[in-house]
Amino acid sequence: MLEASPVATVLLDPADRRLVAGNAEAAILLGCGLAALPAAWDAALAECGTLQHRLAGIRATTTAEVFDIVLGPHGRAPLSLLIRARQVAVLGRMLLSVGLINVARRRQAEAALATANRRLEVALAGADLGAWHWDAATGLLTVSARWAGMLGRPAPAGGIPLAEWEALLHPQDVAPTRARLAPLVKGATDRYETEFRMRHASGCWVWIRARGEALDRDAAGRALVIAGTHLDLTDQRRAAAAQAASEREARRRLADLELLYRTAPLGLAQMDRDLRFVRVNQALADINGFPIERHLGRNVWDLVPDLRSAAEPVLRRVIEQGSRSPAWSSPARPPGPRASGATGWSISTRSGTRKPRR
Repeated sequence: MLEASPVATVLLDPADRRLVAGNAEAAILLGCGLAALPAAWDAALAECGTLQHRLAGIRATTTAEVFDIVLGPHGRAPLSLLIRARQVAVLGRMLLSVGLINVARRRQAEAALATANRRLEVALAGADLGAWHWDAATGLLTVSARWAGMLGRPAPAGGIPLAEWEALLHPQDVAPTRARLAPLVKGATDRYETEFRMRHASGCWVWIRARGEALDRDAAGRALVIAGTHLDLTDQRRAAAAQAASEREARRRLADLELLYRTAPLGLAQMDRDLRFVRVNQALADINGFPIERHLGRNVWDLVPDLRSAAEPVLRRVIEQGSRSPAWSSPARPPGPRASGATGWSISTRSGTRKPRR
């Protein structure tokens, strides 16, 4: 049992505080081998009357008595120790169980943990993540300042009950979120990820992406400790919604344009910067007397040469300056067999589509 303990521990006779048993951690702490531990313990007691006196007064059997001492093993630097001692029954015999905790090592471990926590906080802040930690023993959810800040709330001084967290969820998201968490808690999976809405202090809803991982489980596999992060998706969701609305509007406008090209009673065309036809409607094809396919990729003047002198300067100006063309007319008629009517133009430019008046 002693060897399974990660803490330096010795069992003493309550009458004279002589060593009955001790583990390897205790031998390491006193700077000796396990076989030499009884002698090293006797030497430590002889050098530290305070320890001898405090141990002599230990009567507790349930809650350990805790105190600090400075122990100076022979030939070694003094040790600052935290002592935890109580009486225990071992095989029908009352013994004194004494745990020896190296305060310097503990402080070093605490400093290392604090450094790791600071690094974690920096990493979370850089990723704009809020951290949370749930402990089954307390049933409380401990959250970071950023976690609370996403909801416009101050960081709570202590943990919050799960019921309080659940009360912040959107009513439509409570059941799906429970369903996502259940496999993680029961041990069916080690991680979970989901998205839900939480109520901001202002009353609006904030979209959150939550991720979590089980850090500890009991013998049955149920989660004892779960830790994770929250990411505020509100701006991302708004941008996605705006993009979807923009795409819907673009599709609507395109459908309107398609309808216009099919049903307009006048000729319509789109041309590139070299005045080559990119698109024409059937009405314009009929006016010019050529099929639609004959227009595409051809220069305007290949099909309507008589209009060049009057129209080209105007169309070039629209392309180069992005301005609307003044009214102009020409008596020229296209050479096609069904030539009749008037021709309208639409010119695509970098700044948009311009239509010269006819």
